Amino acid sequence: MKIFNLKREWILWIIILLPVILYLFLLHQLPALIPVHYNAAGKPDTYASPVKFLTNLVPENMVLYLVFLILPRIDPKKKNYFFFTRAYFFIRFAVHFFLSALACISLLSATGWKLNVPRLVTLGVMILFSILGNYMISIKPNWFVGIRTPWTLSNPEVWRKTHIWGGRLMFVTGIIGFVLILILPPSASSVVVFVAVGLLVCFAFLYSYILFKRMPEENTGEV
Repeated sequence: MKIFNLKREWILWIIILLPVILYLFLLHQLPALIPVHYNAAGKPDTYASPVKFLTNLVPENMVLYLVFLILPRIDPKKKNYFFFTRAYFFIRFAVHFFLSALACISLLSATGWKLNVPRLVTLGVMILFSILGNYMISIKPNWFVGIRTPWTLSNPEVWRKTHIWGGRLMFVTGIIGFVLILILPPSASSVVVFVAVGLLVCFAFLYSYILFKRMPEENTGEV
């Protein structure tokens, strides 16, 4: 099985270029400056021209696409990517879609659509968490993708169990965070994201460390 399938790659290309397509469609409706950053109160505090905005975000998404292509080729554990090809594609899909959606939301908001951009961004982060968490269990040991701590990278069983429970926690955290962002005041949205990230990072380190320490010494070799 190939890691990359050209018949599926075109889907990612369309997603990456979607903001450009939307920009051309909205060209005569866009103002000279659009909000590109929001403060803690959800108010725009930085503006830029639509062209400058897109020439920052779209190339970043393109570079990320190239990085995703390169990683399996330079990873010393490249053979393991063949065992989670489907999961790797959907992880890439989710990340590219998230970034393009941010750009499209900003463009639509600038044309007068009544969108709460900061809240939509944080809701998108929670959805992304749930999607990524759903695929964590499928990721095999490698140096670039997944929950990479010193202990998961040192033991295949620690890697496996950490990704099972870490993926479940990420999935549930995304759902709970999504609901909290909907019911709490807009000013609390960023707090929910930071707490969620902190919870997931702490779990990954503590759980993988505890598992590693419980492993028999003879089974703690490199993955």
